[in-house]
Amino acid sequence: MILNILRASVGAAALGAASLVLAPPAYAQQAGIEIAVVDANGAPVADTEVVIENAAIGLARTVRTDARGQARVDGLTTAGEYLVSVPGSDKYEAITARPVELRANFSRSVILQLADVGSAGITVTASRAITGLNTSNAEISASLGREQLVALPIEGRDVIGALIRLPGVVPSTGFFNEAPSISINGSNGLDTNYLIDGMDNNENFLGGIKFPVPLGFTREVTVLANSYSAAFGRTANGIVNYTTPSGSNDYTGEVYALVRPGRPLDSRSPFPRRDLSGNAVGESFERYQTGFAVGGPLQRDRTFFYANYEYTRDRNTQVVDAPALGIVDT
Repeated sequence: MILNILRASVGAAALGAASLVLAPPAYAQQAGIEIAVVDANGAPVADTEVVIENAAIGLARTVRTDARGQARVDGLTTAGEYLVSVPGSDKYEAITARPVELRANFSRSVILQLADVGSAGITVTASRAITGLNTSNAEISASLGREQLVALPIEGRDVIGALIRLPGVVPSTGFFNEAPSISINGSNGLDTNYLIDGMDNNENFLGGIKFPVPLGFTREVTVLANSYSAAFGRTANGIVNYTTPSGSNDYTGEVYALVRPGRPLDSRSPFPRRDLSGNAVGESFERYQTGFAVGGPLQRDRTFFYANYEYTRDRNTQVVDAPALGIVDT
């Protein structure tokens, strides 16, 4: 008996999506920046003006440091890059940190070390700004950003499969087809907590991911392996948090089509399976994937959209044995 199995799937997260990001931002994508301003000797600089800008969404915000030389900005969207700077004064030179990208439900740390006026003849940019060290918490995590996701060879555009390149993540198998294909810290993959922009995306009956997130609808994916905030909860295993793209003042998009034709390129098996008539059954595999994404402004500096659609069709031929009916492949 020969079965032609056809599978068509649509990226569920994408269909939800003409995702609108309004000002104030959508709560699911909120993030923050923790800022520390110190002088050349490392002492905190209090009551200093700090400017946060994001040209992609037209955001500009000003805060002042407290007595400890610290400031915190919450309620930021994950769209675009943020520039954190301290304007020049009669005492200190101006300084601008390296651009900062945010992910959902997380605060980045930025340390700005000011130089005294006259100690440098030009404006200092980034050389004394440190953004690589997370001083906010003891979280052990690793991420794949958009550049890495686009550059990596990802089978079937399945983002979960790409996570095995991160520390603490290994391939895994389950007892059903849709079971998670990864294990974090050696734990059962069904215990992993899956989030989309911090929102629950877990299949509550058997466990695992509820709605697969398409590659085109993933700006960054983060694996939290240990020592993460108790705010995440619900698991003793790791956490997989997707950060989705957001529109900005610039129009962006992509269109793609991937074809694996099967028989024209697949080599023939030296031991082909045969049907009841003795004819060789082709065991090739065909896959067709297509999709598009588009994002941009509905109203500049205020309202943005991002939509993504992906379609996958797999086709292969299988021979089914039925010994009870006397139908056995030979």
